[in-house]
Amino acid sequence: MNKLLLLSMTFLVILTGCNGIGDKKDSETKEQVDKSATPIKAEIQLSNQAKTGEKTKIVVEVSQNDQPVNASEVVFEIVKTGENTKQMIDTKNTKQGNYEAEYIFQTAGTYRITAHVTASNMHTMPEDEITVVQAGNVSSSKKNTTSEHHHSHVEFEFNPKAVQSIGKQELLVSIKNEHHPLEKSEVQFEVWLEGTDKHLYIPANEIKPGSYMAEITFSETGIHNIQIHVVKDEIHDHSKYQVNIQN
Repeated sequence: MNKLLLLSMTFLVILTGCNGIGDKKDSETKEQVDKSATPIKAEIQLSNQAKTGEKTKIVVEVSQNDQPVNASEVVFEIVKTGENTKQMIDTKNTKQGNYEAEYIFQTAGTYRITAHVTASNMHTMPEDEITVVQAGNVSSSKKNTTSEHHHSHVEFEFNPKAVQSIGKQELLVSIKNEHHPLEKSEVQFEVWLEGTDKHLYIPANEIKPGSYMAEITFSETGIHNIQIHVVKDEIHDHSKYQVNIQN
């Protein structure tokens, strides 16, 4: 009887220990999933004003769960108000979660600066503006001392009216660059309910040259924002739409 009791107690101790290990692993797994599901944040650090012909530092800080994280890619997009030409500027990782670039503005005006940040399989694009004032005669032959920059003319064809009902929906977009289908690109749909901070990132599949599709299930009615991101080589672009999801 004593031996049987001893064996029973030993079995209970081992079982309890295994359950404890299993619970710990489940907790760690859940913590990792929760962390990876937390949206990344990116904040641009930029002065309000700059002068033509002078170096201007542009900084973006990347974080997740209030901790700095390194990104797989960070580039700055610079567009002058009233113009369609954009320049993509490479950045330098100076410390954990910190990316910098220097740029020389050649003409006065207002410029929109967008940071294209990819980290933890998510993409975010904070924006800021800077006013550039004339600092005197600037040689038109003076070149930018930043990293290589590129130009692109990307067109998106997306019909918001095709996405209106709650439940499963197909998101379809056609993308062209210089009037030609933009093939074999990384395309992602970023979707969020207006007034909320929870963003859903959905990778798209190319169903034919330049056309991409993804599926989403809308569980709430109301205005939803859909931002389409496309990345290929030097091209980093996006386009934003709104859809009204109803029952």
